[in-house]
Amino acid sequence: MSYFLVLLSETTDIPEAHPASHERFIDSLIERNAVLLGGPLQRRVNGFSGAYVLAAQDGDAATALAHADPLVTHCSATCQVTEWRLVGINTAAIDPTHILRS
Repeated sequence: MSYFLVLLSETTDIPEAHPASHERFIDSLIERNAVLLGGPLQRRVNGFSGAYVLAAQDGDAATALAHADPLVTHCSATCQVTEWRLVGINTAAIDPTHILRS
């Protein structure tokens, strides 16, 4: 299993329905244990407004998942996917209020 950082850059004003479909998409990734973490950025960084980390078998699988994001399929955002070679996660530093439970 490898990890991939997906960076989202909004291309247009996002219609009201797209964030809801994006959230359902992310929920489906959580249910499949395919997303590690993610969320909007407080302010844009180099044009990027949000990010999430995917767990996938390889770059092709991660790119396919990212390109299935409704924000991307509806052309409201573009995405860049890059492998993130995580060396560790300090689970003790995670604020429990940020952990989503199904």
